[in-house]
Amino acid sequence: MSGVQHLSLRRLALGVSVLDDLDLDVTTHGIRVAALVDIGWDELEHAVSPHDPDDSRALRAARVWVGARLQLASMSALQRLALIRPVSLPVGHALHPGPLWIRDSVAGGSLDSGLGIRGLGPDPEAVVVLDPTLTSAAGIEPSESWVRASEYREEMVAYAVARLARDPLSTLRCVGDCDVPTLLSSPLFREQIVSVDATGMRSAAVPLRTHGWLDLGRIDPLFAASAAATVDEYQRGFARPLLITRDEVVQVREGGTHRATGLTAEEGFR
Repeated sequence: MSGVQHLSLRRLALGVSVLDDLDLDVTTHGIRVAALVDIGWDELEHAVSPHDPDDSRALRAARVWVGARLQLASMSALQRLALIRPVSLPVGHALHPGPLWIRDSVAGGSLDSGLGIRGLGPDPEAVVVLDPTLTSAAGIEPSESWVRASEYREEMVAYAVARLARDPLSTLRCVGDCDVPTLLSSPLFREQIVSVDATGMRSAAVPLRTHGWLDLGRIDPLFAASAAATVDEYQRGFARPLLITRDEVVQVREGGTHRATGLTAEEGFR
């Protein structure tokens, strides 16, 4: 790390201390916050990337990160585990932390899953993505946490399956702390979706993480792209239509169509 970069990170740490009224000690290796949490310079640099440390967005990111570290440090291991949740995101999504976060991927190359946690931040009911660096720094065990997250997902999927069984054309909606992409990561949920179609496939639009619509022959084919373009990038789901089978979730390629005869149809899917 260059001297200029180091100086910028020190200013950033001071900003966090002043704005959030935190006791902060600066050391050679990083900062010690509230005599409780040690954050190295490399960790702080990661927390604010890809923003320049002198950018106001970097200061916001640093405040969120330091707050999360303090909040996690105040919990017992059992308390943290109870709040662990699954999160599934489209590949390339703005919230996707990268390959180290991925605990599972659905065949089709469109949907990855990893760890999230409920109530980390100002909204006690929100689920946020757990960056793998934050997971490691907080002492969260990924494998045990993923077992808990998967169990929670299947508990919520049971309710979603019952809803679809009553009305196979119903709008896909969140259940508990699982949004629509997270529900779609479950084979049981996908199996219920396609059970009413003799082909074993159904098209869907999930432009928002909170809502999805099945059987696109019944709606405007441009709906998915238009709806996705109008929402905040963090709340956005899939920018293009999907084809769903029990084993795969495939997103239409740019300029493609959901009207394809199979998962290998080159003209529609990637």
